[in-house]
Amino acid sequence: LLRQHFARSWVEAEVEVDSEHKANKTEMVDKTDMDMDMEMTMNVDGVAKDQGRQPQQLCSNKYEMKYMECSDYIQSQRLTLSFEVVTSVLGHHGDLPKRDFLILIAVADRKTGKFYSTTQIMQFAQKFRLPHNDAWIFSSMESATQLFNLYDSSRETGLADDVIDTLTQAADGGHVKSLYPHATFQGQILEGIVIRFVRISSDDDLRSISDLCLQSDRILKAVPPEKELFLPSQESSPQILTPSACGSISLLRRNLRELFDNSNGGDSFDSTVRDVVDGAKIKGDNIRNTTKFKRNQINIPNLAKRLLEDETKIDYETGQICTLIQTLEKLNLSVNYNVLLEENLSSDDTDDTAAATSIPNSRRYLC
Repeated sequence: LLRQHFARSWVEAEVEVDSEHKANKTEMVDKTDMDMDMEMTMNVDGVAKDQGRQPQQLCSNKYEMKYMECSDYIQSQRLTLSFEVVTSVLGHHGDLPKRDFLILIAVADRKTGKFYSTTQIMQFAQKFRLPHNDAWIFSSMESATQLFNLYDSSRETGLADDVIDTLTQAADGGHVKSLYPHATFQGQILEGIVIRFVRISSDDDLRSISDLCLQSDRILKAVPPEKELFLPSQESSPQILTPSACGSISLLRRNLRELFDNSNGGDSFDSTVRDVVDGAKIKGDNIRNTTKFKRNQINIPNLAKRLLEDETKIDYETGQICTLIQTLEKLNLSVNYNVLLEENLSSDDTDDTAAATSIPNSRRYLC
């Protein structure tokens, strides 16, 4: 779902191939977010000119580069993202959703042990065009009163169109729009309304919120709800795309609902999804391998105590975990610990995980 979202959000060129003239094309360039996207567009255009790549390859590489840029940023900044997964195959979400999609609901900064604020989440989301919920800002007593009146009268019976219209009219501080309008992607049934108090301490905070509102308009204009996921044709993909792009596109073509129907659901569906993901990997791709230690193989409380004896040798996250383990020990709670070894493997020219080699400095232990 996340790859499909990136492909839909970052493909700026759409190609129409004439049956007689394969080179005939229509290109649409997004100019609504030049400050955020200029460097990426220049890089992609440069590659296309230097190597004579076709428009379909430009489309695929653009979203792939953004996907990898986002992944690298998350890893380098030590972030953990939490998404709400809304699909028809995982149960109803108030109502059967019209589309399958993800919503970013929280970002944890593992360097500091803190969560992003509401404003920080939306700034981060907009940086990479990740989907977040709609947010309305009520900055006066009058607008806040209208909000609570709406909540009291409509929280159990209000439908999306009416509630959203009323919220938008009352929100004197602006509306940060979601890439996934509720009525279009989910439907008319609302799961609920979250009201959050956010302290505004300076004019800079107000400007940040105003900027978020304006940027959400620009992004929604570039990626309107009706925009379809663009994919090169099955016939052209192998000739004009890199192997990595072809593997990625095989994932984009998959429909969760069809996979669920064909697998009869349950554990069979889980296996089917895993097979699809594994089937999209190509030789040379890195493989993330996880090995589970036997439960009594490592004495975790003793290890935590030894690590904390010299905190200069451990990072912040490890120190936090060790401190938590010691706290649990002092409370004399019965806790079972599992330890996993996670490492990235380079498959090089093999599809066999057992034959893959470990990438230096990629090992980490998870408790």
